[in-house]
Amino acid sequence: MSAMPKALLAGAFAALLVTLPWGDQAHAAVQRSFLLQSCTAHDQAKIAGCEAYFAGVLETVQLLQTDGAVKREVCVPERIELRQVREGVINYLQTHPASGSPATPGVLEAMRSLYHC
Repeated sequence: MSAMPKALLAGAFAALLVTLPWGDQAHAAVQRSFLLQSCTAHDQAKIAGCEAYFAGVLETVQLLQTDGAVKREVCVPERIELRQVREGVINYLQTHPASGSPATPGVLEAMRSLYHC
């Protein structure tokens, strides 16, 4: 993932901001169903937003693990592409359904399962 240009990641994050349901729900967590819809859409902006979401989760987990704030449980291969992360996590979420819940706990569970140290 370190090979991804920062400009591309910034663009993907901007796309995420466009696709998230702001308005009255700005304080609400991203829901699992919304993430699944966005990540499986045929819209490149939604796909980019989805991958930016996963990049943010991964970077946060890696930072917390490096600082010793959380136990080291997620070890993503260095040269993995965000597309591969997205496909793996979405497949996991689809095969381990829990509709209506916030996305992040399921994403973390998927990452621990897929990229366990």
